[in-house]
Amino acid sequence: MKRKNLIFILSIVIAAAALNINGQTQEYLRGNPANWCRNGLFTNQDAEFKLARVKGDKNSRIYFYKDDDDCPVGEDCRLKSYLIAGDEVITSKTYGKFTCVWYQPKKGDETVGWIETDDLLKRINQPKKGNWVGEWSDASSQISIQPQKQVRTYKIYGTAVWKGLGENVHVGEIDFIAFSSNNKMSMGDNDSEYDCRVKMQQLGRFLIVSDNKNCGGVNVSFDGIYQRK
Repeated sequence: MKRKNLIFILSIVIAAAALNINGQTQEYLRGNPANWCRNGLFTNQDAEFKLARVKGDKNSRIYFYKDDDDCPVGEDCRLKSYLIAGDEVITSKTYGKFTCVWYQPKKGDETVGWIETDDLLKRINQPKKGNWVGEWSDASSQISIQPQKQVRTYKIYGTAVWKGLGENVHVGEIDFIAFSSNNKMSMGDNDSEYDCRVKMQQLGRFLIVSDNKNCGGVNVSFDGIYQRK
């Protein structure tokens, strides 16, 4: 086979492979697998976030389950991490007999994963009016919420930072006046799909935040579970 023909064929193969990878990427972006329950995606789930407590005996352990492959329902899905009776969690979506939860201890990092729904007590009643006012923090992201003269209206200002290798640092900022609907707020410009948009839900000691990834430089996001400073 002539070298030119070989190069032409290889070009077609590479192009086809690139299209296939792009197709897979686009398919991935349409929606994550239903069995996924993990930190980076938690606040972006299409679910109603609620507070709940873990039930059980004093010495009982309620284990977390993984979300990869055929988990949480498959074999060998149980993790070593666990909850005990009385622990407070944030609940989101369900998958069969499991509920995706976020557990934030008083000290240390959060744990996110599946637990069996039957191991949850009745969900904690949440006041209809959110307790918004304060200075909220999640790692390097900070959000200030202050009341305005108009009822249920707030000034929202926040900063977020993403740090890459070396001096590669990207920053983001939000600055809005927003109206609260019960314990939820949505804010942002709708003129373009590239404008910054943010959603918030206030639950007890938590502020749950998600954005559309257009509120700062590359990789910057306000997504997270915030607590008052």
